[in-house]
Amino acid sequence: MGVESPVALRVNDGFGFDFRDPKAEAGMSGEAIDSERAYMVVATNLPVAEFDADAVSSAAPGISVQGTDGWFTYGPQGRPGVDKPNMDTVPAMALFSAKKPLKRNVTWQYEGPVLADFGHQLSRTYECPDLFQLDGKTVAIGALMHYRDKQGRFQQVRWYAGDLKTTDEGPRLQAEKSDWCDFGTGYYATQSFAADDGRRIVFGWFTDFPAMRVEKPCIANGMMSLPRELHVRDGRLTSRPVKEVYEQLLGKPLQARADGDVTSFAAPNNAYYADVRLADDADFTMDIATGVNPANGEPTALQLQCRDGVTRLVTKGTVVDDVDFDSGITDVRRVEIFFDRSVVEVFLNDGEAAGSMLFQGKDGDGEFRLTAGKVEGADVRGLNAIWQ
Repeated sequence: MGVESPVALRVNDGFGFDFRDPKAEAGMSGEAIDSERAYMVVATNLPVAEFDADAVSSAAPGISVQGTDGWFTYGPQGRPGVDKPNMDTVPAMALFSAKKPLKRNVTWQYEGPVLADFGHQLSRTYECPDLFQLDGKTVAIGALMHYRDKQGRFQQVRWYAGDLKTTDEGPRLQAEKSDWCDFGTGYYATQSFAADDGRRIVFGWFTDFPAMRVEKPCIANGMMSLPRELHVRDGRLTSRPVKEVYEQLLGKPLQARADGDVTSFAAPNNAYYADVRLADDADFTMDIATGVNPANGEPTALQLQCRDGVTRLVTKGTVVDDVDFDSGITDVRRVEIFFDRSVVEVFLNDGEAAGSMLFQGKDGDGEFRLTAGKVEGADVRGLNAIWQ
């Protein structure tokens, strides 16, 4: 251990108290990038007065104005109008650069705010900001702290995809599209990296907003997401489990039992993978798991439902029953579900949308039930244990 050596400092007093979670990239390129330098984003908030009003109204490079009509709150069940945001600031990702190769005493130069989100101005700041290039686009990612969207989801991770533009003030992200990385709850504090083969892989940390975790001695109570491979497709950020998950985690096929429009599969150890291909966008219900609420002993249930073209996760008997976990996409033709006793991860249309959350399934064996009309195929398998 030695004396700390700061590599990046607040440039002025306008920087918010949050100055956190640096993420560096050494392989960026493009018209706004100096190939001889590495780039680092840092989460903060900046005074609104530092931004030109005309630039904000016109969504100039570096400014996002697409909002989700939510509210500021300190907690996952916080109600509108109770906690007061600071409307004099805006959440921002501050950009720094340094000459390569990076060394311990390198000087990081401030390049200005590469992105400021005026559509979510009442959010406090970002958690775990990220900036990288993928499939010909520049992508920024960060969780909006102390914010619930209009559907009731708390501190969701948001992505912004577009082009990194050269401006007189420095590189700025022209965000063409923006959305949530996950339509469930608790997928948080993501960390991505470039694998040796070029894949962009991300992990998320699951926070327990549904209040589902049952702490027991001598077991691991933390939870991380499956590693997901990111791509930009039709301007949208997509995510799907890495190929190694399919190669290593999927077990033997489970036997189906049919009864009219209902098909069920017994899942040993309450851990399974389901790959369902649908013929149309008709209504369906997929019963993912049942359990018991650890707080009151009442029964709980977790479903994926499609009603009138809207596909969403639905909980029963939990503190998040009133939250609308709408996937935000239509015409769902493929559904993949990973359920592993206490966490679900759902992927729609090969990663066009992903939704996940913690959910404490019942002990012992479980069951996956599919109620649908036209199904082109359903492949349901057990999950291998890590010890195999």
